[in-house]
Amino acid sequence: MQAAMVSVWRIDDTHCNPKSEWQKLGSPDLLTREEIAAIKQNTRLCEENMPFTAENGITNIQFSLSANDVALLTSFAEE
Repeated sequence: MQAAMVSVWRIDDTHCNPKSEWQKLGSPDLLTREEIAAIKQNTRLCEENMPFTAENGITNIQFSLSANDVALLTSFAEE
């Protein structure tokens, strides 16, 4: 079976990275409740659609990972 849809969940420099969000705030020693809430909202783990090709029962996906990046790919097959 080939995929009908592919999703990716990422943890990297631009996805799910609370340290980066804290640095954007100027690296304060103490955060306000509002800043904490914003960091949590902006760094939550999110599912994204992943581009792919599928032909003759084979699904092809191309993407890059840097050092320390994590990606979880999920797919849903045609029946």
